[in-house]
Amino acid sequence: MKHSFTELVQWLIKDVEMRKRLIFTVAVVALLRLAFMIPIPGIDLSRVEMFMRGIGDKPSPIFQYNVLKSARISIFSLGMMTFVSSCLLLQLASVVMPLLRGYLMGDEKGRAKIVQYTYALTLALSVIQSFIISLWLQNPNRFGGISIVSNPGMVFQITCVLTMTSAVVLIIFLAEMINRRGIGNGYAWVIISPLFIDFIVYCQRFSTALMSSEPANRISSPGTAPLIILLTAMLIYGAYYFYNKKTTVKINRNNAEVGTLNFRPTMVGREAISYTKIAFIIPFCSTLFDKSYISYLVYVIAAIFWLTFLYSRVVFDSNRMAGQIRQFGFSIEGTDLLKQRMNENLKIAALFLIAAFVLPDLLEEYVGVNEIGGKSSIAFGLIPHFSIIVFIGVLLDTLSQVNFFKSKQESSEKDWGVCYTAFTEPEAEIKTMYLKTHGIKSLIEPFRFSWGMPIRTMIDQYRIYTPSDKISEARNLILKVDNPTI
Repeated sequence: MKHSFTELVQWLIKDVEMRKRLIFTVAVVALLRLAFMIPIPGIDLSRVEMFMRGIGDKPSPIFQYNVLKSARISIFSLGMMTFVSSCLLLQLASVVMPLLRGYLMGDEKGRAKIVQYTYALTLALSVIQSFIISLWLQNPNRFGGISIVSNPGMVFQITCVLTMTSAVVLIIFLAEMINRRGIGNGYAWVIISPLFIDFIVYCQRFSTALMSSEPANRISSPGTAPLIILLTAMLIYGAYYFYNKKTTVKINRNNAEVGTLNFRPTMVGREAISYTKIAFIIPFCSTLFDKSYISYLVYVIAAIFWLTFLYSRVVFDSNRMAGQIRQFGFSIEGTDLLKQRMNENLKIAALFLIAAFVLPDLLEEYVGVNEIGGKSSIAFGLIPHFSIIVFIGVLLDTLSQVNFFKSKQESSEKDWGVCYTAFTEPEAEIKTMYLKTHGIKSLIEPFRFSWGMPIRTMIDQYRIYTPSDKISEARNLILKVDNPTI
């Protein structure tokens, strides 16, 4: 059952259980951001403060937070970086490793294997990166000639590796706790949590830019502020509109429609943009783009469009999906229908990603020409980018889960439990339709990270709920089709 935005927000505030979940989520995210203020043992904070003063900045709490994070001084500096890298590396490795490909495109057992490999690779990357950071922190040249480590050496390196790796494990644990006791996707909330600090800083800078009496600190062109506000509104609306712009495929059984599969433009996340940016660090390309802005725009548009379709081949296999549909006794109209719908979906995604990347870039060019100081203008730092789209996506994903909780509460069945965890939304929809043909009610609890990550990582999961007295029967029905030997 689909509820309106107003209904969901009102219910989220009024319902006691949902308020507890909301408070738990906010508390975990807030405590985690405060934890970023904890320095690595062995770091001399007085010398860090000396460095901060030496670069001419007042050590305010927000600035201190940013320095501890950006200078890799906090024990939580790795954040979710190694975890996200592990998710993406496993996806890319599946292209050349058939066994891994089978797990990635497989059933619940395949998902369990991907989860295990993701955890293992995250630990390995955390150890390697924290060791590199320990060496980096011991180099005084990185901090204006000031040695910020009290006692450099092997003991500090071991301490740095142990504390930073343990911090990554704690962050993953907290993300899982949000999944269990909070609302929304815990991994998504943890990953975007720095945006709350960034939002505070952004509001402060924007008010300064509008009201400052100093020319160097304010927006000089009368058209810049309205353009920034307009672009922000466009990105927010675009994130909402294309989030709901789904393509569907009708599913039939015995020539009668039993439901639809939904495919979202968010399936490739923002990876097409991320990989497009790789060319910017190649000397030849960066030189060419500096000389010709037209060449730069042509490359960006072509690369994002092509990479959107290319990455979709990593995370989606239409032949496997069609096989799964047949496996559960369903059919679709036409053998190429899945491919056609996916291509429609990907065109929508590619065009939105291009607009989300190019429009802020064009505004940056406008600022560079019309504002005092050019690229160094304060307006340059006020232009919204893709992070705002990711943030809106997480909010909408959270509301989708709230919709599930409300639907579960309003159902005639009051006692529900998880019978199966699917990798993707279409897979979960196929299996709920299958349960429906056997007279078993079911609901899907979505854990997405729209626009933030592509599908088929352990971050995404879709829990299928059935009445408690039907859990065993429902699970056995699904597993018998997934694994005919059972």
